Amino acid sequence: MMTQLMEEMKQLREENRGVKKELQTINGILEREREECTEKERSFEERINNLEKKLEKKERQERRNNSIITGMEIRGKTDAKKVEKFLKKEIVVEVKVLETIIIGKEKSKKILVKTLWEEKQGVMKNKNKLGGKRIYIDND
Repeated sequence: MMTQLMEEMKQLREENRGVKKELQTINGILEREREECTEKERSFEERINNLEKKLEKKERQERRNNSIITGMEIRGKTDAKKVEKFLKKEIVVEVKVLETIIIGKEKSKKILVKTLWEEKQGVMKNKNKLGGKRIYIDND
C-alpha cells in the first residue's frame, strides 16, 4: 500500500512537472505575441502620426492659397466666374479662381476664394485699389 502511494505521488510529480513545462511554453508564446502586438501598435501609431502630420501640412498649404472677401454683394449663388470678373474689374488682377465658398449668414456673408499662390499674392498686393469701397480682402 505504501509503495503504491509512493508510486502515485511519483506519477503526480512527473505530471506536475509536465504541466509546468507546458505552462512555461505557453507563457513564452503569449509573451512573444504580446511583444509583437506592442511593436505593431507602435508601428501603427507612428504611421498614424505621420499621416496626421502630412494632412495638417496639406491643409495649411491649401489654406495659404485662400483669400476671404468681405463686403462684396452676394445675390444667390456666387460662382468662380463672378469673383474672377470682380477681381479683374476692381483691382485689375487676372485670377483663375478654383473654388468659391460662401461663409456666414445674411448680413455677414463672406466669400472664401481658393486660388493659386502666385495669383493670391497679386490679389493681396493690389487689394488697396479697392480704395474707399467697403469691400475687404484678407488672408484665410
